Amino acid sequence: MRTNTAGINLIKSFEGCTLTAYKLAGEQYYTIGYGHSFDKSITAGTRWTEKQAENALIADLVKFENYVTNIALVKFPNLNSNQFSALVSYCYNRGAGGLRQLITNSYNINSLSQNIVKFWGSATRYRTGLVRRRTAEQKLFNTPCESSSSAGAAGFKPKGTLIAIEKCDLYKDLGAHKVGELGAGNRVEFETYINKYVKIKHPQIGVCYAPATYLDKKNWKAAATKTVNCQKLNIRLNPSNTALILGKLNKGNRVEINKETENGFYKCKVKGYGIVWLSASYLD
Repeated sequence: MRTNTAGINLIKSFEGCTLTAYKLAGEQYYTIGYGHSFDKSITAGTRWTEKQAENALIADLVKFENYVTNIALVKFPNLNSNQFSALVSYCYNRGAGGLRQLITNSYNINSLSQNIVKFWGSATRYRTGLVRRRTAEQKLFNTPCESSSSAGAAGFKPKGTLIAIEKCDLYKDLGAHKVGELGAGNRVEFETYINKYVKIKHPQIGVCYAPATYLDKKNWKAAATKTVNCQKLNIRLNPSNTALILGKLNKGNRVEINKETENGFYKCKVKGYGIVWLSASYLD
């Protein structure tokens, strides 16, 4: 499961976005973007664009989503998208230790909801702000999810259409509850991108989610084939060194590229990953 739009917006609203690196008193690492830290590449002179901050947040969320999956879902396997996303925000702020404290002291969904505010944190200097954040997370946790894809159809606002480059699975939630498939070559309306997924409207299934790398605005046309020239090459969701890493390629692997380049990255088609981005420096 992945953090939904409401969860991402909640995190953004409380973290704020700072495009110039700063260091808090007593901290070893600099912070930038939406609370991105513990990164040795970020120094006193580092400046980011909003796009870099957005990409870093999406990449950072994966770690905290894994914490929620491995700590919370083990005890509460039926969490819905809003409950999962609220806990990701909680963990993003309090860390794995804070999440573990919350889950250990919760015995059912109701007590888990109540404990979100009860276990607000420990930094008394920031208590007011932390309690305000915990209250917002509790509100999201208690907000019912749409019961069906048709319920979301009324509010669906298409931004355009996408075509499936390869056959892919479709999901009711972000990466969970498969509801069908989209065949290669089929075109669908889309609304927004969330992490590794895109929100679409399927003519039979209704509003659902598809892996973003398997859909594009036009049919794939290979312009050339390139070979990986380094031992391990990161497969990126977007053309940025801070974008989410989807996997790795080995030296000698061959990939198709088209004519699109951005920030020193080639837009490529990689088997098993779909349409992704690879650093041009490591392709011959």
